[in-house]
Amino acid sequence: MHAPVAPEINRLIDLIDYVEATERDKLKTVLDYQDHKAFRKTGAELQGLPGVALDVGRDDDPIWLRVDRLPKRAPPAPEDSELSVWLTYRDDPKSEPRLKSEIAGAVLVEAGLIPAEDAPEHVSFEHFAEREMVELLFESWLKNAWASWVAIETPRRETIALYNALFMLRQQLEGVSDIPLELTCGIGFATLFRDGKRLRYPLLTVAQEISLNELTHAIEVRPRMEADPGLELDALDKMGLGALDQWRFATEKFLGELEEESLSPFASETFTPPLRQAAALLHPDAVYIPDEDPEQSGIIPSIEAQFRVGDAFAFFQRERRATQLMEDLRRFRELLEDGEGAPELPKAVASLLVEPADEVNQEEYPEFRGISSVPGVTTSTGEGKDLFFPLPFNREQVEVVQRLEVRPGVVVQGPPGTGKTHTIANIISHYLALGKRVLVTSQKAPALKVLRDKLPEAVRPLAVSLLESDRDGLKQFQESVDIIAEKLQRLRRHELQGEIDDLDEQIDRLHRQLAMIDTEIDKIGRAAISPITVDGETYEPIRAARLVAGSPELAAWMPDDLEVASAFDPAFTDADISALRSSRKAVGGDLIYLNARLPELESLPTVEALLNAHKDLTRAEQIREMISKGELPALRDDGDQSVSRLRELSAKLKSLSAEEQRVFGASYTWTNELLLCLGRSEADDRLSAFESLRGDAQQLGAEYQYFLTRPIFVPEESLNDSKFLAAIVRATEGKPPIGFAGGMFASRLKGQLSQVTVLGESAAGAEEWGDVQRFVAARIFARRFQAAWNNVAFGGIGDCLEGQELAIAQLAKRQFDHIDNAKALVASRREVGGLVETTFVSCSGLGDGDKKAVSDLLEAIDAHLLRYRLADAESLRTALCSELEACEHEISADLRALAVARLGNPEVSINMLADLWNTLIVRLRKVHGKREAFSTIAEVTGLIERSGAPTWARQLRSASVTGVEDELLPGDWENRWRLRRLERWLDANDKHRRLRDLGADRAEKEALLKRAYERSIELRTWLELSKKASDGVKAALAAYADAVRRIGRGTGKRAGRYRRQAREASDRAKGALPCWIMPHYRVSESLPADLGLFDLVIVDEASQSTVAALPALLRAKAILIVGDDKQVSPDLVGRDQARADELALRHLSGQVSDYRASLREEQSLYDLGKVVFAGGAIMLTEHFRCVAPIIEFSKAQFYNHRLSPLRLPTASERLDPPLIDVRIEDGYRQGDTNPPEAAYIVQEIERIASDPLMVKRTIGVTTLLGQKQAAHIYSLIEQNLGPEVIEQHHLRVGDPTAFQGDERDIMFISLVAQAGDSSLSGVRFEQRFNVALSRARNRTYLVRSVDVDALRHSDQLRRALLDHFRTPFPADGQETKDRRERCESDFEREMYDMLAERGYRIDTQVKVGDFRIDLVVEGENDRRVAIECDGDRYHGPDRWASDMNRQRILERAGWTVWRCFASRFVRDQGQVLEELVEFLSERGVQPVGGADEWASRHVELRTWHTPEEPDGDDLQASTLLIEADVTAENNLVHSDDELVPVPPPRIKQIDLPRVTEAQVQDKILRLMSDGQIWSNAQLKRALPEHLPLSPEDCEPATFRPHEEKWEELVNNALSPSRGNSLHSRGLVESRGRGLHQLASSLEEHGARDATYQSLPSSETVYLLPANELGEEYQITELAVPKDDGDLLYEHSYQQRLEEILGQVVEQEGPIYLDLAVDRVARAHGKQKAGRIIQEKVVSAIPTKCRRSFEGNRLVLFPELSNPDIIVPLRPSRSNLRSHRDIPLIELASLALPGIRAKKSNDEILGQYANAFKLARLRQLTKVRFEEAITIAKSAIEARA
Repeated sequence: MHAPVAPEINRLIDLIDYVEATERDKLKTVLDYQDHKAFRKTGAELQGLPGVALDVGRDDDPIWLRVDRLPKRAPPAPEDSELSVWLTYRDDPKSEPRLKSEIAGAVLVEAGLIPAEDAPEHVSFEHFAEREMVELLFESWLKNAWASWVAIETPRRETIALYNALFMLRQQLEGVSDIPLELTCGIGFATLFRDGKRLRYPLLTVAQEISLNELTHAIEVRPRMEADPGLELDALDKMGLGALDQWRFATEKFLGELEEESLSPFASETFTPPLRQAAALLHPDAVYIPDEDPEQSGIIPSIEAQFRVGDAFAFFQRERRATQLMEDLRRFRELLEDGEGAPELPKAVASLLVEPADEVNQEEYPEFRGISSVPGVTTSTGEGKDLFFPLPFNREQVEVVQRLEVRPGVVVQGPPGTGKTHTIANIISHYLALGKRVLVTSQKAPALKVLRDKLPEAVRPLAVSLLESDRDGLKQFQESVDIIAEKLQRLRRHELQGEIDDLDEQIDRLHRQLAMIDTEIDKIGRAAISPITVDGETYEPIRAARLVAGSPELAAWMPDDLEVASAFDPAFTDADISALRSSRKAVGGDLIYLNARLPELESLPTVEALLNAHKDLTRAEQIREMISKGELPALRDDGDQSVSRLRELSAKLKSLSAEEQRVFGASYTWTNELLLCLGRSEADDRLSAFESLRGDAQQLGAEYQYFLTRPIFVPEESLNDSKFLAAIVRATEGKPPIGFAGGMFASRLKGQLSQVTVLGESAAGAEEWGDVQRFVAARIFARRFQAAWNNVAFGGIGDCLEGQELAIAQLAKRQFDHIDNAKALVASRREVGGLVETTFVSCSGLGDGDKKAVSDLLEAIDAHLLRYRLADAESLRTALCSELEACEHEISADLRALAVARLGNPEVSINMLADLWNTLIVRLRKVHGKREAFSTIAEVTGLIERSGAPTWARQLRSASVTGVEDELLPGDWENRWRLRRLERWLDANDKHRRLRDLGADRAEKEALLKRAYERSIELRTWLELSKKASDGVKAALAAYADAVRRIGRGTGKRAGRYRRQAREASDRAKGALPCWIMPHYRVSESLPADLGLFDLVIVDEASQSTVAALPALLRAKAILIVGDDKQVSPDLVGRDQARADELALRHLSGQVSDYRASLREEQSLYDLGKVVFAGGAIMLTEHFRCVAPIIEFSKAQFYNHRLSPLRLPTASERLDPPLIDVRIEDGYRQGDTNPPEAAYIVQEIERIASDPLMVKRTIGVTTLLGQKQAAHIYSLIEQNLGPEVIEQHHLRVGDPTAFQGDERDIMFISLVAQAGDSSLSGVRFEQRFNVALSRARNRTYLVRSVDVDALRHSDQLRRALLDHFRTPFPADGQETKDRRERCESDFEREMYDMLAERGYRIDTQVKVGDFRIDLVVEGENDRRVAIECDGDRYHGPDRWASDMNRQRILERAGWTVWRCFASRFVRDQGQVLEELVEFLSERGVQPVGGADEWASRHVELRTWHTPEEPDGDDLQASTLLIEADVTAENNLVHSDDELVPVPPPRIKQIDLPRVTEAQVQDKILRLMSDGQIWSNAQLKRALPEHLPLSPEDCEPATFRPHEEKWEELVNNALSPSRGNSLHSRGLVESRGRGLHQLASSLEEHGARDATYQSLPSSETVYLLPANELGEEYQITELAVPKDDGDLLYEHSYQQRLEEILGQVVEQEGPIYLDLAVDRVARAHGKQKAGRIIQEKVVSAIPTKCRRSFEGNRLVLFPELSNPDIIVPLRPSRSNLRSHRDIPLIELASLALPGIRAKKSNDEILGQYANAFKLARLRQLTKVRFEEAITIAKSAIEARA
């Protein structure tokens, strides 16, 4: 048991049923294919036609039908003059020639048949004398020449008619028709008559596509590759035939299993089995004709009661069947009814089926950033989500993406020309970069044609555009599959992600930088145009600039940079300045002492103190002089330590003298030897030895000192007695000195001991004996010491020690002291010598013992010390100098000079010094007396300085008053102060260089940002694609590519099987392609039936779509509906309303009540979207298609002036005026046609087609009343102009629905209506008017037969249209003003005047959208610059942000903007102009002159009358046109202060044709060949003698009633602003206003020489060529730097240019100069040669080139050629060379064979027509060919 189905699923199934039912109702069952009432041709009818071929394609490119473009062949002209004058015939094989009943006698005279004197006014054929002969000639010509031509031309005309029919059908299939059409090939026709019904219809059909071969221009018909063969069962079912399902099943199985070849009328094995089976199954009495009657094979069977099936085929046109749509809807229904469970509906689909929410949805739109900056939409800080738009965008485009982020569907209203394709391309790129899938679809294909090309090239392979041609679509698909498969193999995701991360960082950085730039620009801009308040008064920048510029010397007088800040307000008053002025005068020349530091009188010494110091300093100076003369040694350092150092040295010297005295005063003879030893560096052994005895001597001296106060006596002889010594030891120990032994020695020992005394007494006790023992030891030590000493003394140093007592220690000590003194002396000598060296600069050395040197040094030291003692006097001078050191100016300097140079100078006497001092003191006292004035000056100048003028203050302090007036304190100081502040303010705000740098930096950053986004889009798209490319998808891609390679382009052997394989693989591979572009019907044909297959479905031109687009909607997760309910919507005229209501009631009753009415078939998808996705459609408001006067009608009538036209055409695009109102005087309505209006339109198109300047203009023709007038016009164009013109100008004719989504350069609108017609009203007509009036880019013709006052008052649409063509801008009086008067400020007028003086072409207050550009400067080659004059009342600081936003919009629209602030312009006009001229020059905008003649009008009124045929027998009538080049105001004249309409001029039938501009230019050049300067007036006086003026030429001119019409042609020929004038072509140069001269380049090359000729001329004798057929014509291959086309403008390039031009002439000559100029321009990458390039090339014509004039075109010949010799015609490949590009001297060779064969001119003209494949000869072409024939005849006559 299934779960209940959700209500939205039921609603969706009901909606599918509704669409199926309505589409099925549209499928009208037709029983007879002829009832389709459109194109049809059977195979039998096509067989044998010339230029028609069947089954001519290759296996991989089947072409079932090819029709060549055949030119019409002109009827044969009779050779007999008698017959020619009476014969009349038409260029129609079906018409019968006849003889005229009457002709003018002058005709017979001209033909030489009767003499002039006998000629009557009229001659009737009946009374013509040679009537019988003429009748015989006529009969013979009719049977021979005419009959032969008819036999040949009749089938050719059938082919031409077939070609034209298919050509028109091709346009209809491309979307011109409002009804979907298809061309099909029916195979196997079945016939039957039953129950009063007649069946004649094919059983099998194959849909066809039509293409135009680009090389041969042949029409080619191929089977559609995407469409399966059709089984036409409806007609069989209606006839009541049975077994249809059985036959259908069997046939589908058979066709699906075809292996060798697909179904084809040229392969019987592909269709015979099903046809035989149909005969067997469908009717018991049926027959298959080829089996029954083989002779009837290939013929559609006759209709009989028997069911008959034949094998014939036919091509026929019918309404496109919706079978694929219904099959697609059936698949979706099955998906929804699947028992496994209903699928989840995408949000976009669910929105159609779910009740709208009641609660308010608070939506927050995300912020974005991108390559464009849109204030209020994109973030100003560079933050936000990335908007991956590769193209510039506006506010509305961002809002679309913002809403899609939060809504399932968005509706966009796209009025005409508002960039819908541009918007869609941006959105596609954004979604692809996010890894999402997009489908773009529309009802018709034209709206989608250019969409794919708008995508970035790198992601273009991911978008497949399936439009009209299956072959092109599948080719795209195959190429995309190959590219995707190959890229997926090589792609490395991590590398891609890394590069994307780098790009993200770069994008972040660039956004931040741009935000900083914009902030700085805004700051600078606002500051530059903001007012300032100074001294309580407000100044606008321009006023401030004028004040400063008016008194520049006053503003520059103030030396300081005074700011306008309050800190610079004067802090002083005029009274202060007055006091300052008085004080400065009082001070006079002593001003230098202002604020100068002067010595105080109290701080200076008295004259007595000064003189005493002078004396002391004089003595000190004398000492210094002695030092300087070398009489005294100079000190090394005369610093603070010198005195102490000198004193120390003096003491040392004195000490040294004492030491010398002490050493040399001793009585030692060895002193000198000692000093000599001590002075050596090496040690002396003797002194060392003495030094080794010093310790013993000291020890001995100590003993000597001990016993000196404790005398001991010991007998001398006992000192060597051992027993005595032993006895002393015992006594010392307390023992008896003498032991128990005795004898003779004991007594002696006793005696010895008894002699020993201590202190004079006998020794007693151990202590005294201890002293004795010590004494004895000392005596022994002394004896040994003495021996050692004396031994050393024998060396020459030291005295020997005499005696035995201890006293020798004293002798030794004295000698040691002497040695030590000697050592000290040597050390002192060295120390003093070092001190002398460090103290004095140069001093003789001190000799040993040189007392004089020591004395001299002491004297020098004393002298220096004296000098220092005189320092008190020096300190006085120092103190004086110190006091004066910081003092300034003359007095202080003189005092310093006295102190420094005179004080202490011995040459200055006391009296002189006293006089100088007293004089200076008096001067100083006088200056001190002006202290009050100085104080005033210091105080006021201090105020001045604090007020910001330190320099002025310094001047006031330093420059003394020299005259009566104080020039530094003028009476108008306040004004000067203010002017300086204003000037400095202006200078500070003048940051034009910074702005220029910022602008360049911004442009560079934007370019980098654009490239970064483009690269990011590419990488992200491929990365996301790779993430979704499963192995299954990759396998499908490979399988599809393999299958397609096998079948080539769709057919061939086993094509059926390969095609099935490709189809199956393509269904799987299609998932890999993220973007598809196709009309609605192809969605069902080409895409799988999956809900939500695409993340976004975009429906373009949705106002033309209905709910029948449901298959596209079902594939959408989100939907973007782009349309416009103001343009053509579904038209169900003729629909059975009751049936429509019945279907709606049956299927829509269950739908959401709010949506129910909008789901009906008569409502557009746009209407439905506005209801379902409520919240208001986003309206695109920027219009880029039409020029403003054209779109103004729709803007005002239908869009409430919300559109903003941003397109201003360039010079080459512009067609002035853009609106042409043509009043057809004899127009009338015949049913729904107006033949005179049609005749005018065809004639004007022919004129446009014959104009070389209009060769690339596209043309459209539409009507405002039904289809019949369009069909009539197309028929006339087809007959009179042919497919060549249709194709060349992409000419389309149809009602407005045929043009929706398309555009043309020029549109013709036929009003059709006549006086009294019923009104047109209602939405349907408003939509058609809107579409019709918004298709033209540059010009719209309104062709009408009725005036506004003849229309009904209720006919508001027509009345509004006629009013628009009278005054397109009724509220704008600007356009009626002179361009200078339109300037809105003096600033703009001055800028205008300066540029005009330099010869620039300028327009003012140019309207672009809702904006006006102050000035536009135009140059050649479509270069132009917009100039914005900032800082006046229209460009204040409050407008700066909007001005910059406007500039961004203009730059987005392709403008280059140059801005200038008024304040800077006023102050520095010369520099500003130079900068502007340089800016213009850098962008290729140069002065062009003739600015006064450049005018742009909105409207031109023309009147036209169908000319009467002067002779009813004539073939066709000439059309006369009277043009009135006037604006709406010029259509009126003033009479008694009222505006009275001027009646149109009457039509006059005239005999002479009007002169052409070419004739006028030719005669002007002839007159100017004298080299003189000609004025306009002189030329106009001289030209009538040279021009064949007709009465119409002499009628008053429209714009200048005082001139005649031919004089207007003179004005045009001499206007520099016209593209084809003599100035623009470089043939004439301006020599002042209204003065002209032949171009100097032409004069230099001999313009007046015989090398210049005019062809043809009766005086010229032409010569025959050696050969009549030349070599193949080849265009010169020029090796020039294409990437640097600006070399053309450089003077240094002129020589190279001459070489290049010479190369062209040598290879291609003779060649027209304009063609040579075009060759050179294109070789340098220029699409068009403007005046400057033309002048450059003309001036580079090599002198070796021969020249001649052909009318107003200059012909260049190679050096060795002769302009009088006919040039053999050089054949060329197709389309390489038009007859218009071949000079007459070469065209003449084509006439030579015909002239020799004595053929008539008409026959020779026919040869020309055949040679150049011209269906008919236009008048201008015929005249050229006749001139060539004249040249050829003259050459043959000259040979004879």
